[in-house]
Amino acid sequence: GVLDDGCWQRDGIRLVNKFDGKPLEPESRAWMAWDDDALYLAVEFDEPEMDKLKLTAVKRDDNAWADDAVEFFLSARGFPDEYLQIVVNADGVVFDGIKKETAPATDIDVDMPVTVKSTKLADGWQAEMKIPYDGFDEKPPKLGDVWRVNIIRNRRDGGQGGPFAFSPTMGQGHHNRFFFGEVEFTTGEKK
Repeated sequence: GVLDDGCWQRDGIRLVNKFDGKPLEPESRAWMAWDDDALYLAVEFDEPEMDKLKLTAVKRDDNAWADDAVEFFLSARGFPDEYLQIVVNADGVVFDGIKKETAPATDIDVDMPVTVKSTKLADGWQAEMKIPYDGFDEKPPKLGDVWRVNIIRNRRDGGQGGPFAFSPTMGQGHHNRFFFGEVEFTTGEKK
């Protein structure tokens, strides 16, 4: 929950307005890393109105997406027919599931072995996630593989702004997988 690991020391990706892709305040950044065991996601969200955070989800699979939260969507294979969704609110409460195109809703009976730590700061909040591949029946990516991803910040009661996105959906819903961005797995070394 504290972003002091070396892999989070780069600039990260700045999330933008979900509707039009333009820069948006307060600043919201995300990072992804990977190894042979898991994917890692880190977010750092500035929030000038910490006293107004909406945090109603208290247990696993509560409606964390309705809170000040980050939503992580991932389609590693079977795109566009299948993707996973992991939502973490600023208290670290997790909602997760797998959505298959033929299913009417996300299957929340699937609890992935996600490890989450979140930290509230005076002027924002941070979270780190570890998502083991075997939790969603996937093999580790190889160099050059491309997976489809979106990262959404839901800013609820903390004033105007948002939702924020890695890949803007141009007004479409968060679950519109055709607006997921592409992430290529590299060594992370600057070229």
